[in-house]
Amino acid sequence: MSFDNNTNTFDLDINNYTIRELINFFKLADKYSLDDLDSKEGELINTILKVYKDSDITYRNEIVQFIKTGKQILTGKIQPFNDNKRINRQKNEYEPDTYKNNDSTPSTIDESSTANITNSGNSNSINGKPANNIGKIINPASVHPSLQKQSILPNSINGYNVHTITSNYILNTLFRDNYFNSISSSCSFTLPTKIKNVISLSLSGIQIPNVSNTFSAIKETNQLYIYEDITGLNAIVAIPFGNYSSTTYPPVLEEAINLQVIGTYIPGGPNRFTVGINSNNNTIYIKNSTYTFRMNIVKKVNNVADDFNCQNRIYNLQAGTNYDDVDAKLNLKPSDYTNTMGYIVGFRRIEYTGLKSYSAESPFNDSLQDYYYFELNDYNDYQSETTFGILPTYVLSKNIIAVLPITTPKYIASFDNNSNFIYKTRNYNAPVDISKISIKFLNPQGGIVDLHYVDFAFCLQVTTVYDNLMPYNTNDVSII
Repeated sequence: MSFDNNTNTFDLDINNYTIRELINFFKLADKYSLDDLDSKEGELINTILKVYKDSDITYRNEIVQFIKTGKQILTGKIQPFNDNKRINRQKNEYEPDTYKNNDSTPSTIDESSTANITNSGNSNSINGKPANNIGKIINPASVHPSLQKQSILPNSINGYNVHTITSNYILNTLFRDNYFNSISSSCSFTLPTKIKNVISLSLSGIQIPNVSNTFSAIKETNQLYIYEDITGLNAIVAIPFGNYSSTTYPPVLEEAINLQVIGTYIPGGPNRFTVGINSNNNTIYIKNSTYTFRMNIVKKVNNVADDFNCQNRIYNLQAGTNYDDVDAKLNLKPSDYTNTMGYIVGFRRIEYTGLKSYSAESPFNDSLQDYYYFELNDYNDYQSETTFGILPTYVLSKNIIAVLPITTPKYIASFDNNSNFIYKTRNYNAPVDISKISIKFLNPQGGIVDLHYVDFAFCLQVTTVYDNLMPYNTNDVSII
């Protein structure tokens, strides 16, 4: 068995291999140490990641798990001490014909097959009987007698459930890598110390800055088009970017329409255009006291910049096209419609014509985004994806660890401590090491959220297994 091509033809059933075949597979000498095993395991896994980098991640993980299982089996064949218990050994080496169980009584092992060691998917058994120290003794070279014998129970679900430790790591974007050339909503952290043998990782708490602008000049969600029919006066009306409530928004829009379309505005009125809110249903209305007018909420059609009023639009606004009729055949994406100021404040048609007054169909909503995706890249290929964002043309999933609801008013941070029961845990198919992570805040469309240089903190809860295959060191062991 070798890894030199991309054909998924390898037999990954460990029970079909003899001990000798596993030794040859790992390219070990007849006598080998834990250091040799660690080195060969690393070489094999690196080869897998290179040769199968474009292959199915599930198949790659199966091969890696095969390698780790094989290592556990070969580790169980190593004798830390010889039969003379008062003599220190110089190396932790494989002795071909004996296996030393917990009471140090040598037992003969048939090298013809690994089936003696793995039974019914349980790698902690010999001839069907539990063997508590095959590859999973906490530390057979420890000076503490309890650690020399105590092992992970063979009847645990994944073999790692008993001897694990859960730690909290608090990260703050104030301390991110390359601070002056990165932003808090898309940055990296290089950890001072590598976190080893990680089997799961959770986003247990996060402070969410609710500071993004609903009405944004960059996103052009602060504009709409007004055309006065009799006079021909018209303008792309833009309000100052920022966030507004249902009470602060109407006077700002009223001033902008009168100044930018007509050219005059009288504080307190009377003005030709009036903007208000219906108190009974919280909907915005726009009125003209003298003339009928047309209002478009979609700015760009046919990729014509600054074009609310182009004559070559594919869809027929004059025929009263409504939102339900607008689709890909008419060359208009839903995002062209939903990412507009008109949609945000409640207007649900693309164009309004022939009247002096228009009321929004939906209540005023000052939140463009009511949830974020939290992406966390730990630079490992062994995780299982669990959170998926369904978008029109693809599924947003790579490295998404959580979806975070925004539950507070603007400029008040939300704190998510998992009390909303939304799953925020990443499990790994095999223990991994983490030395660097990168994070991103993504909006519902998958774009980077602009937090306007506000920093925030979050907590990662990391579950690791004990380093139960530590190399043997004679300086650490004293046999009496």
